[in-house]
Amino acid sequence: MSPAPTTDSPSPVADDAAACLQARLEQSALVTSRLCHDFGNYLTGIMGFTELGLTQAVPDSIQQRFLNEVLTSAKQGADWIRRLHLFCSRGAGPVWPSLLSSVVACLRSTADAGLRWEVDWPGDLPLVAIDAASLQTVLGELVANSCEAKPENAAFSISARAVQVSESDCRGILGSTQPGSYVEIVVSDDGPGFAPDVRPCLFRDIFFSTKPRHRGLGLLVVYGTLHRIRGGLKLDGPAETSGACLRLYVPVADVAGPALTVHAGQPRVLLVYSNVPIFESLRKMLEARGCSVEAATLDTDVPHGRSFDLIVLSTVLPHMTGLEFARRVLEREPKANFLFVHTQGSFHGFADEELLKRFVLLRWPLEPQAMIQAVQTALARTTA
Repeated sequence: MSPAPTTDSPSPVADDAAACLQARLEQSALVTSRLCHDFGNYLTGIMGFTELGLTQAVPDSIQQRFLNEVLTSAKQGADWIRRLHLFCSRGAGPVWPSLLSSVVACLRSTADAGLRWEVDWPGDLPLVAIDAASLQTVLGELVANSCEAKPENAAFSISARAVQVSESDCRGILGSTQPGSYVEIVVSDDGPGFAPDVRPCLFRDIFFSTKPRHRGLGLLVVYGTLHRIRGGLKLDGPAETSGACLRLYVPVADVAGPALTVHAGQPRVLLVYSNVPIFESLRKMLEARGCSVEAATLDTDVPHGRSFDLIVLSTVLPHMTGLEFARRVLEREPKANFLFVHTQGSFHGFADEELLKRFVLLRWPLEPQAMIQAVQTALARTTA
């Protein structure tokens, strides 16, 4: 694992400046958190009663038009509050690790078609201890900044490598990094970069922005999200790049453990899913534990002539439920073994499901070790 990319040891002056910035950011986050809670409650009331009013309004009337305008503005305010929460929230629940390549692939599929991407990382890059949605939010904020800085033919570059962060390195990183193993993600673009008079204002002046009608929340969202998972960021020096360049530090996920076993030797596992980032990271985890893993993202049957010790199955598939998929498989292979995973927010219609009396259903959020234990338990059913 490579050492952290520090060209010079941090000076006491630099350490003091970083510490002051950190203290200022955390004080701002505390105040913002208190305000978010109150304003969020107000907006909830406004949206709720506006929606009730719309049910009573005459279609195509001026009252309906005004109420729709109120609801649209309230929803924009709610989204603003949501992003503020990303800056100031510090509590962390169970963290499912993510695979950088999978997250970037999802982000590219929804990004501006005119954006030119440059990506570079080793194939053995470890999983990172941040959920895919949060990592996509972080990178998405930086993509948006790049597109705004250079609206036409913008280039966005992401490179990554595993590094060891020392105690002295931590003092130069904004966030909550601790000495240990990290993935350093270097994000840059070919825009104008940060002007010399602008750079000192970043992070020091909360909600600073050079763009009209913006509040500089993008970098604060990045900072807050990384802080919450014991990561951090720092700006590269102005001489290192012509565009904007940030270094993000995300902890390496601790998913090490003994190999999974089955009576016939190497466990054979099939993943059938709709949530690509979650299951791609699961695939990497299972392969690291000695499993032979195949994957299917579509609602296709298990390949003919093949058998698996376990089928890990999302409850939501493109054109059917995971339970319907399982029934089709069981009609042909009655001894098939399943582990269901539910990653959606709502959970309805499964109370009397017969399949869930035979097989386990795991609900999100979930810790990696709990998933691995569930897989091992499910594999044990194969030998029973």
